[in-house]
Amino acid sequence: MITIGLVGRKVFVDNLVATLPEIEHTKAEILTFGWQDDNLNQDKFQQQVLEQVRDKEEVLFLIDLWGGRAFDVISLIVAEHNNMGLITGLNLPMLIEACSMYGEKLSTAMEDVETIAKNNIKGF
Repeated sequence: MITIGLVGRKVFVDNLVATLPEIEHTKAEILTFGWQDDNLNQDKFQQQVLEQVRDKEEVLFLIDLWGGRAFDVISLIVAEHNNMGLITGLNLPMLIEACSMYGEKLSTAMEDVETIAKNNIKGF
């Protein structure tokens, strides 16, 4: 089973999680890894993440921004664990799709979530 890890500013990930029950009924386990200020202690953040995901079968991290400090930490964790993956550009369609992938393999979920994310960016 895939555990979903939402990574970003605390207010952003908390609001996404709060919105989800109105849109999607899910069995997925969702963990949030948010911070409130610009003084992110990367070592402490890494320890907090590892404590929560250590015993999970598979983890898909959905991260707000590519290249930020939280991304740097999560990418190091993912590089050391073959049961974890990450996708950046976190948005609501990505989260809904990830939640619908309950019971799927991580590789399948990553492909589907990335496709949905790209297909939901439109200009008008």
